[in-house]
Amino acid sequence: MKYRVILLIIILLLLSSPVFAQRLFYGFEEDREGWEDLFMTGMVFWDATLGLPPGSLRVTSTFAKSPCFPAENEGFWRTEVMAYNDGGLGCRITAEGYPDAACSNGASGTNAFGQTREDSTWVEIRFDFPLSALGPYVQLELAPLSSGDTCYFDNVRAVGPRSVTAVPTQSQYGLMLLAGVLGVAALLLIRRMHS
Repeated sequence: MKYRVILLIIILLLLSSPVFAQRLFYGFEEDREGWEDLFMTGMVFWDATLGLPPGSLRVTSTFAKSPCFPAENEGFWRTEVMAYNDGGLGCRITAEGYPDAACSNGASGTNAFGQTREDSTWVEIRFDFPLSALGPYVQLELAPLSSGDTCYFDNVRAVGPRSVTAVPTQSQYGLMLLAGVLGVAALLLIRRMHS
């Protein structure tokens, strides 16, 4: 019984501790998941047939932009996407940084990208980008390499760096303290019940 209480305390502490890595995932299994046409040309569609599993984002002659997200941790972010080049020059993913939470006030001068030129097969594009050169808000963009071409994209991932030096906020400290107090109270209550 004592071990269950200790396990409960550990679980509560873990649940209240700060998260040291941010993760984003877009699988496009049912819809576009918030991705929009950067230039409003009407050439970004959800496709139900192609994908891993079926369901992907089809982009023709434009850029599809992700929802804007805060990139709170410094360091390098890893970005991965599966791309299917439908007979064109190739496909690319780009990360751009913005100073505002809407990703609307002009991208930073530095961007990072990965690309593939393989044709008619799913290929993983992977690259790292430094947040310090981009953030504090980031938007991913998916596009074919040339006008008139079409690419399909699936399983877009962006993973923030793990930070072993991250300092918890006051509210996170409060949650950890509360978890500890609840754990000790549970231990005392169980002891009292068995005595």
